[in-house]
Amino acid sequence: MKDGRKMDPTEELDFSSEILSDAYDLVDSKPRIAAREAYAAMLHAAHARIAAEGMLVPATHKGVSVIIGDLYRGDAFRAQSELSQAERWKQAGDYGRGTLPTVEDAHEAVDAAQKFCDHLRRDTHTRMAERGAEQPQKVDYPALVNRTKDQPT
Repeated sequence: MKDGRKMDPTEELDFSSEILSDAYDLVDSKPRIAAREAYAAMLHAAHARIAAEGMLVPATHKGVSVIIGDLYRGDAFRAQSELSQAERWKQAGDYGRGTLPTVEDAHEAVDAAQKFCDHLRRDTHTRMAERGAEQPQKVDYPALVNRTKDQPT
C-alpha cells in the first residue's frame, strides 16, 4: 500500500462542507451526482479525522476505511459501515453498479453524509485541541490492514 499524504484537518473539513453544500443543491435535480458528492464529503471528513490524529492520510478508500474503522472500533458510531454505504451509492452513480440513485436515495445519502460529517467534525476538533500542532506520524498501513482484516468492525 502506498504511503499516505499529510493533510490539514481544517482544510479537509472546509472542503467537506463545501462538497456537502453542493450535494444539497443537486439532490432533487441530479440525484446521481448528489449521491456521489455525499460520498466525497464523507471521505474528506474522514481525511480530516485521520489527519487530526497526526497520521498521514491513505490515498485509497480502503486505507481510509480501515483507519476510520480502527478509530471507531467498539463505538456506537458505525463510521466504517456508513462510509462503505456511501461508496456503494457513489459506485452506482459513477458506474451504474446496482440501481442508479433515485431522488429518495440521494436525499438519504445526503442526510446520512450530513450526520457523518457533523460527527467527524466534532471529533476532529476535539482531537485537534487535545493534540495541539504535532507532526503527522507515519503509519504502517499494510500492518494495519492485515491486523484488522479478520476483525469485525
